[in-house]
Amino acid sequence: MPGVNLSDRQDDWNQNYRVPDVAVALNDSDVIDCGTHWFGGPDLLVEVVSEGDQTREKIPWYAQLRVKELLIFDRNPWSIELFRWQQNELIKVGQADVDYDQMLTCVSMPINLRLRPGEKRPQIEVVARETDKTWMV
Repeated sequence: MPGVNLSDRQDDWNQNYRVPDVAVALNDSDVIDCGTHWFGGPDLLVEVVSEGDQTREKIPWYAQLRVKELLIFDRNPWSIELFRWQQNELIKVGQADVDYDQMLTCVSMPINLRLRPGEKRPQIEVVARETDKTWMV
């Protein structure tokens, strides 16, 4: 879901919250949908780095929520970073960029991702592991 409010509290949530670019909560997720916000850590978050934002400063806060995986897409320089919740923190487990053909494997969802060179900008290759279906975005 794009634009969801995440908080570390069920009441007075607007005193401490973040809004990731995309949040994924699977059916068996621990996250609680409170209507106005989600309480707890989703299975997967996606953050797209924009000039002046605080994407990387949010990582410890997301770890406190127990977000299972975090994907950070950066456009300067182009890269994808994958973080996974381990030992009470989000640990960087992989990075893909155009010059180094690294496939990132998500465990929260059955997908793999990597960056591919494109005509105007790199493209993100998404591969569904169960079907080998591939999308370029």
